Amino acid sequence: MMQSRVKAGKDMELFALKDGWVKQNSKPILKWRVPGKNNIEKIINSNYNPKNFSVLENVTLNKYDIYHPIIKKYREVKSYYVQQVNKWTLYSEPYFKIATRTQLSKISTSKYNEFVEKFYQHANNTGILNFIQTQMSSSNEGILFKDGFIPTDKLEFRTILNKEQWGGYHRIQIEFRIKD
Repeated sequence: MMQSRVKAGKDMELFALKDGWVKQNSKPILKWRVPGKNNIEKIINSNYNPKNFSVLENVTLNKYDIYHPIIKKYREVKSYYVQQVNKWTLYSEPYFKIATRTQLSKISTSKYNEFVEKFYQHANNTGILNFIQTQMSSSNEGILFKDGFIPTDKLEFRTILNKEQWGGYHRIQIEFRIKD
């Protein structure tokens, strides 16, 4: 079953397909330098040490939903009204996260949350968070909302550690808002 947030986003993308804009998605895909079939296995195989958990060079850090082939520009699409994004709003969760019931049994909440907190501190201190946030936010010309378009230079971004998200698990999130 699709989350209502996801469905609203897909409906909004269809709304955005006018005036020459076409659907062309790119989302961030981070690849970690740790063996494992999925991020949970990789966290465990890193011995819960964020210093062993580094990003490979061949990653995708682009984030956009639509493309205009004539002007060769990309835009992110969000199903919010402009007035709603004066406060910090979710932009992306490109890092690892627990998001399904199947994942719950693979790692304990306390072990996962402890790792995420350590990773957040390590990645913040080494500039990884800032690098990923900057690359993602500069991969498009701005965000199209239900009632308007805001260029990237009129937005500000931050990366936060959001504690006790889905099922009590922490998430590292990139948020945005309109600059004051």
